[in-house]
Amino acid sequence: MTYLKWKKSLALIVQNQPNEYARLWNLEHETRINKKSVQLKRLIGRKYKSQRSAIDALNEAIEETKPINSKWLGSLKFSGRLPNSVVTYMDSLTLSRYYSRTFFNPKSPRPSRSVTLSRPLMASLSGGKWVPAKRFIWITFDRNLPQDPTAVKREMGLDHYPQDYYIYKLDLALKPKQSTFIPTCLDAGLNSAWMPPPVNFPKQWGLTRNLTNGQRHWPELLVETQDYLHQSGLQGQLVSPPDKLVAINPMHIDYKIGR
Repeated sequence: MTYLKWKKSLALIVQNQPNEYARLWNLEHETRINKKSVQLKRLIGRKYKSQRSAIDALNEAIEETKPINSKWLGSLKFSGRLPNSVVTYMDSLTLSRYYSRTFFNPKSPRPSRSVTLSRPLMASLSGGKWVPAKRFIWITFDRNLPQDPTAVKREMGLDHYPQDYYIYKLDLALKPKQSTFIPTCLDAGLNSAWMPPPVNFPKQWGLTRNLTNGQRHWPELLVETQDYLHQSGLQGQLVSPPDKLVAINPMHIDYKIGR
């Protein structure tokens, strides 16, 4: 009952806040993990009862789902056939701040087409050892992935990638029996740029959401950061047409379209 009161309170806010509207939509339309969805709704209700702020209650509940050992993460195990290699992306600002062996200007008019990473992906040092900073690395796979950084941001749903910066692609190898998961709204933290796949989607993976038209686009899965802690020398390859250097262009992001 408290959850319903929270939902009614949030409904008064979300029509003028596309970001919050999208988060509520994701929660209401994630049908693949019904048991955990109910548990999350109860948690939100308890948070709302204790403080009476609809958005704060949602944010606090989502924060509880984020720890690496959280029971909320990795609810859907992928059991299909995996490709030999997959791709993940990183914007040049993040790459320059945390992963580059040498300094480089993330907005340089002539960026390096290849950058060597100085540390494992999504890892942090603890007691002199690399440990996962986040449980999962988000991956995609297809023979025809876009070669333009603006298209990558738009079609992969990477709304946090800043305009005027560049995007680097990293190829990751997969082992035959490697643990792989299908993203749910909990793995996405109810991110407003994300959407669950259609109810009748026949494949065993998730789908990225196009930021400008709301259409589902490329396949997406999750691999565990733990499996890549030994790979500190990965090569990031600039996403750009071979004959020119292109940064991310401005775009209008519509969180409500398609919902």
